[in-house]
Amino acid sequence: MPVETAVDTTRLAHQRASTNQQLSRTLLFMPVAEQFRPWDLRTYTGGQLAVLSGREQAYGYRTTERFLSEVAQAGANQSLSARVAHWSYHLWHTKGVPSDTYYVDGHHKAVYSGKLIPRGLVGRLDKVLGCRGLVVLNDAQGHPLASVTSRGDQHLTKGLPVVVQHFEAAVGQAFKVSRLVVDREVMGGEFLASELGEGREIVTILKENQYHRVESFQEVGEFVPWLYDKEGQIIKEVASALFELKVISPVTGQPLTLKVALIRQPKSYGKEAKVIPIVSTSLEAEVTAPSPGEAVGLATAYRKRWPVQENVFKDWLIPLGLDINHGYKKTEVLNSEVVKKREHLAQRITTTAKWAASAREGSKKAGEVSNRRNQQLKELVPKVEWKIQELCNQLEATSPSPTWEQKAECKEAENKLKAPVERLKDLEWKAWSKCNKEYRKAAEYGREHKMLQTQLEKLNATERQMLELDNRKDQVVTAFIVALTNLGMWVRDHFFPGNYANCTWERLLPFLALGGWVSQGARVVKIALKPFNDRVLNRDLERVCELVTAAGLVLPDGRQLHMEIYSDHKAVWKKPELGENRSTAGPDSATSHVPVYSIATKAG
Repeated sequence: MPVETAVDTTRLAHQRASTNQQLSRTLLFMPVAEQFRPWDLRTYTGGQLAVLSGREQAYGYRTTERFLSEVAQAGANQSLSARVAHWSYHLWHTKGVPSDTYYVDGHHKAVYSGKLIPRGLVGRLDKVLGCRGLVVLNDAQGHPLASVTSRGDQHLTKGLPVVVQHFEAAVGQAFKVSRLVVDREVMGGEFLASELGEGREIVTILKENQYHRVESFQEVGEFVPWLYDKEGQIIKEVASALFELKVISPVTGQPLTLKVALIRQPKSYGKEAKVIPIVSTSLEAEVTAPSPGEAVGLATAYRKRWPVQENVFKDWLIPLGLDINHGYKKTEVLNSEVVKKREHLAQRITTTAKWAASAREGSKKAGEVSNRRNQQLKELVPKVEWKIQELCNQLEATSPSPTWEQKAECKEAENKLKAPVERLKDLEWKAWSKCNKEYRKAAEYGREHKMLQTQLEKLNATERQMLELDNRKDQVVTAFIVALTNLGMWVRDHFFPGNYANCTWERLLPFLALGGWVSQGARVVKIALKPFNDRVLNRDLERVCELVTAAGLVLPDGRQLHMEIYSDHKAVWKKPELGENRSTAGPDSATSHVPVYSIATKAG
C-alpha cells in the first residue's frame, strides 16, 4: 500500500516509488516481527521484515524513523487513513452490501511526559493521565474500518461525528452510515438530536440518573424470554417501551422520544429485578413502541458491542501496538483545565457578588420593616394600656366585688385589646430575624467572594502552560495497525481451519512467524515451512498449506504460490556451487526466513 503524500517534501519527492512501498511495508509488518516502533529496529537482526518488505535486508531504525517523520510532516496521515478505510471496507464488503450497523468506541492511551498535556481517563489503568484519544469505527462483524487520533480530553460526542464523516468520505459514492451503536458516554439529548438530524440512528444505554425503575418509561410491554442458560432456564428477558427526553426532535418537531428495550433478570425471592434500558433514536415521523421482536433485536445489537468491538481492542489492536506512542512533538495551546477552572471561578465570583448584594439589600429592607413595626408598637402600646386600664376602672365602678364570670369577661376583652399588639410584635420579630439572617448571608457570601478571588489569583499565578501533542505520526502508525488487523482477520477467515474462526492475534502469531525456505521458479513460488514440535499444530499447519495451495493465489509477477511443510527439516543446507541458480535449486537453495503472513501480502 504505497503512501500518497499531500505535500511534496525534499526527500519523499525524489524517492523512488518502490522505496516508498518497501518502507510502507516495513511499518505495516513490524508487529509481525514483534517490533512495535522504529526504535526497536536498532537491534533487529531477523529476516522476516526483509522478506515482507521485499528487500534482502530489513531497513534499520534511522531510515524507518526518518520515513515515518517525513510522511507525517507531509500531511499524509489523512490520505493514508482514508485509503485504509476505503480498502478495509471493500475488503469485507466486496459485493457492495454495506453493514447495517456500525460500532464506535473511544480509547485512551497514556503518554508519560514531564510537560502538561491534555488528560483523560485511561480505562485500563483507571487513572486520569496525559493521553492521546482514539475513536475507532467497527462494522457489525468486528472489523475495524476507520480510526481518528485526537486530544486526550476530547469527549466521544465530539470525536464520533469526525470518525463517521471521515469514514463516509473515504468510502465515497454517497455512502451513509445509518445506524451506530455506542456506549452510554454519548447519552445526551442534544447529541442524539443532532445525529438524528444527520439521518443517523443511535443505539445506546440510558445513564442510571436518567430513570427510576420501570415507572419512568411509557407504554411498557410484556417481558418476553431472551437469553437462556445451559439448563434452559431464562436468565434475561426483554420488554419494549418508550422514553421521552426534553429536547425537541428535528424529525417530528416534538419532544424526542426514544424506543426502549428493557432488559432484566426474572424476579426472584420476591425482589423487583433491576432493569437495563437500551434506547434507540427513530427516523420515523411517528415514534411508536417497538414490537417484542424489535426490542430483542435492539438488545442483541447492543450486546454485540463486547465481541465485535471491546474484544477487538484487547485481542487485536493492542497486541499489535495500538497503545504505543509515536511522536512527542508539542505545540502550545490554551490550558483547557485552567480555562475550565477559571470560567467556573469567574462565574462563582460574579454569582457570590450578586448574592451578597441581594442579601445586603434584603437585610436593609427587613431592618426598615422592623423599625417601622417598632415605631408602630411604641404608638399602639400606650393606647392599648389606657383602654385596658379604663376597662378595669369600669369593672370596679360597677361591681366592687366582681364574680369570676365578670373577671373572665374582663380578661377576654383585655386579650382582644392585646391581640393587635402581639401580632405586631410577631411581625417585628420576624422582620428583625430576617434582617439578621440576610446580614449573616451577606457576610458569608462576602467571605466566599474573597476566597474565590484569592483562588483565582493563585490559579493565574501558578498556571502551567499546556502543550498539545502532534498526532500525525501516531495516526500514520494507527492506520497501519488497522490495516494489519484487517489483513490478519482476512487470512484467518480464508486460510485457517474452522476452529480458528474467532482466534486472536496471539494465537495466529506462531503460524505467521514460522520459518522456512523459499524456492522460486519461473511459474511457481514454493514455500516450505518448518513444522512445529506439536502434533495438533502440525495438523492445523497442514490444513493451512492445503487451503493456500487450493486457493490458487497469484503473486503480482504472475507466478502461483504453493505452500507445504518441509519434511526433511533436519537436513543441513549446503552452499550451492558456483554458477548454480539458487532460486531453482529446490527448498534447500534459499535460506530466507519467511513467515506465513507473506502469502496474504497481495491477496487482500
